[in-house]
Amino acid sequence: MTYIEEDQTRIDQLETEIAHYTKAVIVADSLQQLCDYLNRLDERVAELNTLTGLDGSIEDYIDITDLSTFGGDEPSDTMGIYSWDPNKFLCADSHWYTTARY
Repeated sequence: MTYIEEDQTRIDQLETEIAHYTKAVIVADSLQQLCDYLNRLDERVAELNTLTGLDGSIEDYIDITDLSTFGGDEPSDTMGIYSWDPNKFLCADSHWYTTARY
């Protein structure tokens, strides 16, 4: 296999994985699972960008402003909060993470 063929094989694999994690985000069962899937999706998109020279983002695949929530009251200020459960918020900076509700 040539270098270009290897890249194309990996690109195809990444596209399959991106499709998988895009679906997984939609059906996540918990806030932590959602967080894990979002991080995996972000990693795949970043690798795809590296291989293809594209400048895609996770938002090309999902609407991050419309993620599932998992119980608990909606915070009065949702700036920087993408999802929640009764005990934690889902936030993002250079990666997705959960933090205790404040």
